Amino acid sequence: MPYGQLITPERLKRIELTEEFLGSLGFVQIRARDHGDLVRIEIGHAEMDRFLAADLRRQVAEKVKALGYTYVCLDLLGYRTGAMNEAPAVVMNGASE
Repeated sequence: MPYGQLITPERLKRIELTEEFLGSLGFVQIRARDHGDLVRIEIGHAEMDRFLAADLRRQVAEKVKALGYTYVCLDLLGYRTGAMNEAPAVVMNGASE
């Protein structure tokens, strides 16, 4: 969870259940990053193509939404440690600086 966010047993359980579900589908490198109503899924680079199959994407979205998330997102940079510590890029006049 992002720094400054309230950590609750419910949020931790939702993360745990999301990661367990993805593991049950055969994914090995997994992180579910809780951003409130949004979950950002990180998976290993080697697993990205399999995750993007339409039927699997739909199955993941339906299950994860049933766990309480409104939005289900795949992080296109994939799994990496420290991802919650990354600073957002500064955007000015529509261009990244």
